Amino acid sequence: MDNPKGWMGYDSLCWGITASDGPTEKYNFDDKEFLGYAGRGTSGPDYNYFDDGTIAPYGSISSLPFAPEIVIPTIKSLNEKYGEKLWGKYGYYDSFNPTANWFDDDYIGIDQGPMLIMIENFRTGLVWNYVMKDPIIQNGLTRLGFQYLK
Repeated sequence: MDNPKGWMGYDSLCWGITASDGPTEKYNFDDKEFLGYAGRGTSGPDYNYFDDGTIAPYGSISSLPFAPEIVIPTIKSLNEKYGEKLWGKYGYYDSFNPTANWFDDDYIGIDQGPMLIMIENFRTGLVWNYVMKDPIIQNGLTRLGFQYLK
């Protein structure tokens, strides 16, 4: 796993770079710049401005239906390493940053939603099944050239 800025915590069991809360400039040190709330991401080593070491658990958990063999060990590892610092009354907090020793205490609905939907899609496919039965969705996919696989 590339980590060009040397952020603490990044490894194969600690990932989830996406839009989230994050530490603000008051945490800046050692030429490390923190972005507060930002649409985090990276497009390779030359374009990593929007990577400040902040990890959003919903980013990895939302990948559950696509790569459970990677996501389930990640969830277990996050829980073991960080425990209650990541989790509260309503589930996972939005994000955390090991380099800044910063842990969010907010829940952001637009971040919680994808995580909940994708957990259910992993479990039962419920949301995908309902969406795919919608005639408007079916018409749009047909117009775009998609075909049903059996």
